[in-house]
Amino acid sequence: MSRTDRIQQEARGLWIEVFGEPPSEDLDGDQMLNIIFQRTPPSTYSRLGAAQRSRNLVWPRKR
Repeated sequence: MSRTDRIQQEARGLWIEVFGEPPSEDLDGDQMLNIIFQRTPPSTYSRLGAAQRSRNLVWPRKR
């Protein structure tokens, strides 16, 4: 399977997951991905911890 075929297959699967229907047959993988990313809103970003990373770091303990 070529790289282009793989992109086409993955983009088609993603299209079906996002829009719930198969894409038009005249779209190639790059076109499908461009349309998907243009039409879907960006996901929200939420911080997982404190703003200071030093609080989240765990250093190895000496034995």
